[in-house]
Amino acid sequence: MELSIKNEPDKEFIELHLLGYGIDHTNPDFVAVLERVVQARIEQKIAQIEVLQRDGIDVPVEEVFALAGGVPGRPHIAQVVMARNPGRFPNKEALFREYLAAGGKAYVPRRFSLRLAEAVELVVQAGGVPVLAHPGAYPEVSDPEAMVRWARDEAGIRGLEVAYTYNKNRPHYRASSQQVTALIARFSALADELGLLKTGGSDFHGTGKDIALGEQGLTLDEFARFKP
Repeated sequence: MELSIKNEPDKEFIELHLLGYGIDHTNPDFVAVLERVVQARIEQKIAQIEVLQRDGIDVPVEEVFALAGGVPGRPHIAQVVMARNPGRFPNKEALFREYLAAGGKAYVPRRFSLRLAEAVELVVQAGGVPVLAHPGAYPEVSDPEAMVRWARDEAGIRGLEVAYTYNKNRPHYRASSQQVTALIARFSALADELGLLKTGGSDFHGTGKDIALGEQGLTLDEFARFKP
């Protein structure tokens, strides 16, 4: 499970994602909170699409939801915008900067979202292991190492996603293999320093990005050490 987290700029908790491994998905408290999170996400995405539409951008709500096959994210909105508005934006990065990223014209806060400490507590209460996702992939975070320390000390994360498809996600699109290797090594060393479990993942959310399922992840030995 992956949860988007409420911003807390004083701690550099900005657009963070929390992963929950080994959760009891039938836990009633977990299910109740997740239903509120999902509904708020749906409302937010519709509001973002409406902003784009008011600016004359062709992006039908039903097409975004159909593409997602469920609750959409900003990448689904971006995919539809780029397909239906050729030439309007040079690339998806430009679309995010102008509209979809924090501070953009179509950035709409959610009516309900969890602070990092609240999300960690929710995952733990449901029997899971809370892991901070892709620490090097938050464009608005100026000091990822300091942010991770805050996340461990103030919110109680127990793991860090180390292996990740940095070259296929913001803000490291098209990074070289050497740059990706360096990022992975950087956060692997940080996890060791802070005593955090290590995870890895491809961030596969469907065919909207050129990412293969399992493109990044853990070795069998690493998984055996992590396994919740």
